[in-house]
Amino acid sequence: MSEVTDVEIGKLIEKVDTLETIIRDNNTRLYLLEKELTKAKGMGIGIFLMAIGGTSVITSIVTRWMNQ
Repeated sequence: MSEVTDVEIGKLIEKVDTLETIIRDNNTRLYLLEKELTKAKGMGIGIFLMAIGGTSVITSIVTRWMNQ
């Protein structure tokens, strides 16, 4: 078996620390993106429901107008 030097162990520890930092940053970014996506979904559903409601009102008005 080959011996691992202290320098190599130090480099490995440094790379692991760097990897931990990168993973934390990416987790934070992912969390923020998920929050934005949730807001966008809610807004999209709200807009869709408003469009349905608006269409219903317009259809009702036109139907009453045509029946007179």
